[in-house]
Amino acid sequence: MSIVDRLAGSPYANPMIQVGGVDTSARKTIDFALHLAESMFRYGAGALEVETSIIAVTAALGLKNIEVDITNQSVAINYAPKDQTPISLLRVVRSWTNNYAGLSEVHQLVTEIVAGGVGRDEAVRRLEEITRRSKPFPRWMVTVAFGIFSAVFVGVLGGGPGASAVAFVSNLLVSLLARQLAAGAPRISSSPPHVPSW
Repeated sequence: MSIVDRLAGSPYANPMIQVGGVDTSARKTIDFALHLAESMFRYGAGALEVETSIIAVTAALGLKNIEVDITNQSVAINYAPKDQTPISLLRVVRSWTNNYAGLSEVHQLVTEIVAGGVGRDEAVRRLEEITRRSKPFPRWMVTVAFGIFSAVFVGVLGGGPGASAVAFVSNLLVSLLARQLAAGAPRISSSPPHVPSW
């Protein structure tokens, strides 16, 4: 089964092919697809969402003979057109953050690419804007919201006002402690280790 046929039943079925034949700058298209996949993973998308988006985008930009391999922390794309040198690229996702507003914007970008309304250069520019944009809510507001959620959850389970208050305060303290530990974690140095000369 052609990998593009896997789009059947997804929101990106029947992508509008924007180029005639094989894209001559396949490497740039694959780089963009990997950046897109990394952004989606970082913002909280699932593996199936990412795979479907990669297939749809690469097909819309003229690359049909691709294979996508997604593991726990990496995305690999192999492009092997007939009678041409294959290209294999790998991107490792090293950071995660829940940013569903950003993820929604990325999905909208994919939809517009598949519909044929956005070319690759414009898509690259828009993806850069999305990834540079800050989250819609400050960190303290998210922390307080999680505390309120934990307090309400304890209340739903049958806990009284005291138990809900303990859950709220505990959630705040754990969040603050986790932030402090992350800020004080040692950084990995890229310089070679010092070897004494004996």
